Amino acid sequence: WAGRAPYSLPPNYAVVFFDFGPAAGLADSSDSFTAAWLDFDDDGYLDLYVANGVTGTGAPNALLHNQQNGAFLNVATAAAVADSGQTIGTAAGDFDGDGLTDSYAVNIGQLNRLYRNLGDGTFAEVAERAGVLFPVEGGYVAFFFDLDNDGHLDLFASTMSAFPDVLNSMVTGEAIEPNRPFLYRNLGDGTFADIAVAAGLKRSFGSMGAGLGDLDNDGFVDIYLANGGPQMARLEPNALFRNMGDGTFADITATAGTGSLGKGHGATFADFDQDGDLDLYAGLGGHYDADTWDNALYRNDGPAQHYLSIELVGTQANRSAIGAHVAAFAAGRTIRAQRQSGFGFGSSNEPLLHLGLGSATRVDSLHVLWPGQPPQRFFDLPVDCRIRIAQREAHYQMLRRSP
Repeated sequence: WAGRAPYSLPPNYAVVFFDFGPAAGLADSSDSFTAAWLDFDDDGYLDLYVANGVTGTGAPNALLHNQQNGAFLNVATAAAVADSGQTIGTAAGDFDGDGLTDSYAVNIGQLNRLYRNLGDGTFAEVAERAGVLFPVEGGYVAFFFDLDNDGHLDLFASTMSAFPDVLNSMVTGEAIEPNRPFLYRNLGDGTFADIAVAAGLKRSFGSMGAGLGDLDNDGFVDIYLANGGPQMARLEPNALFRNMGDGTFADITATAGTGSLGKGHGATFADFDQDGDLDLYAGLGGHYDADTWDNALYRNDGPAQHYLSIELVGTQANRSAIGAHVAAFAAGRTIRAQRQSGFGFGSSNEPLLHLGLGSATRVDSLHVLWPGQPPQRFFDLPVDCRIRIAQREAHYQMLRRSP
């Protein structure tokens, strides 16, 4: 899984798949490991940013611009995002709230990059000014999320720490700086502050994938790290951190029973049984034939709280609504979520936004901010259900649950 192959883009026709990557202009055989969908020019068509640094050949990253005819064109050089810093993790999100999708690149042995979208087809590299240069150990996991529901996207970036550092951290409970995750709180002025240690994320991990979602429906997003590496001896538990809602996270791996040693390579949160809480699927197994492991599906049987699941359908914005934000106002609180793709190697959530509402029994109002398009507002919504919101339609549609 760490060699060269052309980009692959398989469309789905019923149950038949075929690779039309070369025909779509995706014949590049660079060493790609992670990618993120985004609509960087808000034209309603999804583009793709590809990280090409896994084997250290110096191949630049690719920004594949959707030509709206089934083909893509690599515009990374013209857009000033052709990073050759051995990028193995990438994330996309609007960190400065200007309505344009920005991009973050995690590099091996080099400082990371934050590309601010200038709205003219180009990006400016602002990582140093924003304060998000680290970690330099390199990690596959990076994602934007709103950890405190303040309306500003925060940033998480992992390391792929050496196993001796991980073992030391297991014993001491702390990392040898700076071999730890970085949790950057968005200060709302274009800059970030690293709060990982204060937030309780102070150990070393070898994270390849991650899951992101509100597991206990309390309105705050929790984090699951899929850990491990190709070495046979590297038995490192996956880790589940509960967002306590006060800027800190608690390691609940042991009590939740999700700490598999099976070489976590990817993770996804989805309500598989449609009972109103997010379940967890972990892709497990190492690089070698003798280190295989069965994948794990963890059913969530936690205490019941209220929720609302939302399927967004773009019409003027991209149909998948990637880049859209929602804000639910309920019981005096604001709960936010963002539609995005990719949380590291082999990791992405289901295409629904799941809002945990705690004890709220109604949603007073729901605001949907579409990328590059006017917002929508809905009032007095029910809870404990799934709805579909189509862009520019005045009413939402109730969806039937079918576990």
